[in-house]
Formats: sequence, C-alpha cells, structure tokens
Amino acid sequence: DACKLRESVSAGFEKAAREAAAVAAAQAERERERAANDQLQSELASVRAAAAAVEEERAKAEKRIGRVEEQMKEQKCVESILRTELWREENEHAEQCEIWERERSVGCALCHPLVLRARTAAGRGGRGSRVVLAATHPWHESSES
Repeated sequence: DACKLRESVSAGFEKAAREAAAVAAAQAERERERAANDQLQSELASVRAAAAAVEEERAKAEKRIGRVEEQMKEQKCVESILRTELWREENEHAEQCEIWERERSVGCALCHPLVLRARTAAGRGGRGSRVVLAATHPWHESSES
C-alpha cells in the first residue's frame, strides 16, 4: 500500500510539475508575445509619426511649389509687358531714325546746292561765308572739308 501511495503521490507530483511547467511555458510565451506586440506597437507609432512628418513636409513643399508657380506666372506677365514695351520703344526708335534720316536727306538735298554756291563764293570772297553756312545747316557735317 505504501508503495502504491508513494507512486501515486510521486505521479501526482510529476503531474503537478508538468502542469506547472506547462503553465510557466504558456506564461513565458504570453510574455514574449506581449513584448513582441509592444515592440510592434512602438514601431507602428514611429512609422505613423514619420508618416505624419512626411505628410507635413509634403504639404509645405506643395505650398512652396504653388507660390513659386504663382511667382513664375507673375514674372512671365511682367516679362511679357516689358517685351511689349521694349518692342514698342524699338519701333518708335526705328520710326524716329527713319524720320531723322529723311529730314537729313532732305536737309542735305536742300543744303547741297547752297554748299556748292558757298564754295564758289568762298573761292571769290573767302572762307567766312562757308563757315557761317555750315553753322546754319547742321545736317551737312562735311561742308567744311
């Protein structure tokens, strides 16, 4: 009897030890899972924070791009206005040059016979009349040569 009792107690202890070991193993597994879960939650929080920071930077960059595009439009508008103004000024200058050239041509055409007469008179009367004539006709710059 005592032997059976001892075997029974020993079997009970072994069973209790196995159950305790199983409980301890299960508890250790739960602790590992909890630690892994905590690690994943921490990593997820880091990823979400990084994503929020990236989104904030993207929004800022998008606003900067919008401002730069608006500035480019304004600059193109100003450039267009300036080009138009320059074109108008160049056309006015070209027209004025044409007018001056026609006036010079007409002046020279009018002046030329006078210069010939003045040279003829200078041959007879001296240089003074030619100098006065050249001073009154500025378009004919070579009248003294």
